[in-house]
Amino acid sequence: MTQIKRPFISSWITMTVDGTSPETIAHNLMEIPAKVDVQVKINEGGQEYIFPGFGSVPKDDDIGAEYGGVAYSYNKSHVLLYIPVHKSHGGSAGRVITTGKCAG
Repeated sequence: MTQIKRPFISSWITMTVDGTSPETIAHNLMEIPAKVDVQVKINEGGQEYIFPGFGSVPKDDDIGAEYGGVAYSYNKSHVLLYIPVHKSHGGSAGRVITTGKCAG
């Protein structure tokens, strides 16, 4: 009989745009997880909001448009979290999270 392993739940970590990317979280399951759920928590005006991470984010920072999200990949021992890091001079607005709403 196959035994189901207990889930791995990491603590929250702080990430900021242009910070460390990827951020590595060791899960040490020694097998590829059947499901990975990455969540992004923000605090806006004293209210907490939680959004899902993405398995992929197709966006180039050379295009001058707002974009955002936390992408991730995983293997038998780690989950890697990726945030926007400006590598060129495109002037776009990368965010850890964006709802697509503009202020004003």
